[in-house]
Amino acid sequence: MKINVPQTRSIVLICILAFGILQHAALAADEQQTLQALSKGFAVLAQEVGEAVVGIRVVSDENREPRFEHFERRDVFPFRQEEFRRWWFDRNADPEEKSEDHFFFPDPHGERQVPPVRVTPEHQFIDNNNFGSGILLDKHGHIVTVIGLVDDSGGITITLQDGTRLDAKIVASDRATGISVLKVDTDGLPTTNFGDSDDVALGELMVALGYTASQEPTISLGMISGVGRNPRIADYENWLAIDANLRPGTGGSAIVNAKGEIIGMTAGSPSEGAFANAFAIPINTVRQIATELIERGKVTRGWLGVSIQEVDSDMADKLGLDRPMGALITQTFDGMPAAESGLQRGDVITAINAETIKGVNHLRAAIAMYKPMTTVSISILRDRQTQNISVTLGERSPQALRPPKDSEEYVNLWKGLSLQNLTADLAEKLGHTADEGVLIADVVPGSVAAEAGLRKEDLILEVENQPIHNVAEFKAVVEKVAGEAKILLLVKHEGQARYITIK
Repeated sequence: MKINVPQTRSIVLICILAFGILQHAALAADEQQTLQALSKGFAVLAQEVGEAVVGIRVVSDENREPRFEHFERRDVFPFRQEEFRRWWFDRNADPEEKSEDHFFFPDPHGERQVPPVRVTPEHQFIDNNNFGSGILLDKHGHIVTVIGLVDDSGGITITLQDGTRLDAKIVASDRATGISVLKVDTDGLPTTNFGDSDDVALGELMVALGYTASQEPTISLGMISGVGRNPRIADYENWLAIDANLRPGTGGSAIVNAKGEIIGMTAGSPSEGAFANAFAIPINTVRQIATELIERGKVTRGWLGVSIQEVDSDMADKLGLDRPMGALITQTFDGMPAAESGLQRGDVITAINAETIKGVNHLRAAIAMYKPMTTVSISILRDRQTQNISVTLGERSPQALRPPKDSEEYVNLWKGLSLQNLTADLAEKLGHTADEGVLIADVVPGSVAAEAGLRKEDLILEVENQPIHNVAEFKAVVEKVAGEAKILLLVKHEGQARYITIK
């Protein structure tokens, strides 16, 4: 039998192509089904988890002033609240003006033109109101949100997913974490599925569920871009960094993982601007603080009584650490838990109850989450040897922040400041001129100094217009003017000198 080779080859080729087309079609069908399932999953998540998220509309008090004093990144958005909103919506109202989009997306030549923005009634509404979101805590009407949204409000209305609107009142707030709890007089609200924010991993997918200015539900897709972050917006952070398309005004939105569990709450609000939207307060922190605010009306925090500093790579090598981590004790204060338990200057705190400490802010946040009189096991590195020391925490209070003036700790904890002489090495490292002031080694969160705007690594150049060069001079001048209601300081911050008054 004679075989037609070319014909056979053609048949084989056609079969191969047909098989490939069928396989491709099958794969395409699988991919399409996967996309459809994913899309449906987002829709289900937005519907089911969205029941636990509420919109918040706040009518501002007419006498309210924009509040920036509680946040260290005041230079991020220098606008006042109304100025920011007017800029946001009206920045291109004049068609003859160039686009101001380069505020976010650089346009160095200023050549881009955009159509003028028409001011709608919704925009006018936004100029007179704050808007944001909140998360239902329980079926009894407790709602958690960010303090910058509701602080000093003239009236608060919340919107449920079904459109129901209810008046709300503030139960209590905690400025140190930026968390507020609201209450509406109703029962039978949807339950909330909370996750464990301690298990959140870098790169994990998430969605943000919140509300728009017109109180309509909105959802944004993103991922966890960082854990344990401290952007210096609040006193106690250790936040999650998020990468999602969030707009100004989405403070208090729920961050939800792929399991449909709420793992965080966005930290931004209108008064902090868009920068804070890039971070979320872990839900474990949110729930613990909110529970205490509901039960006690305030938050009490554990207290060690130490001055601490970060461990950099050079110091880690010197101390015997394989990487920068922990917090180095620079001083323990007499009569406080750390000193009474045997902690010493030079110890590196590496863990609290087996929880590894990443740095100074992490240590502060970890200790603050424990109640006073709680005994914790603190792991330290001393003389390159690891030890565990039990410490019964005290209570963080104004008395703990300000010891008597005639005590040895006065200069080291004046108004919540820990000060040290500026050495040549420190001056070179921090970009200061040697022998030109005293260095702020640390600032106690929530202290008088922190409220006045003083920051770690700032340089105090003058006290009451008198130049100072070391801690001894600082102490002498301060004691002379101790009777003054306010003391004028000249402070150098990031290369710029500015005057600050401190009470």
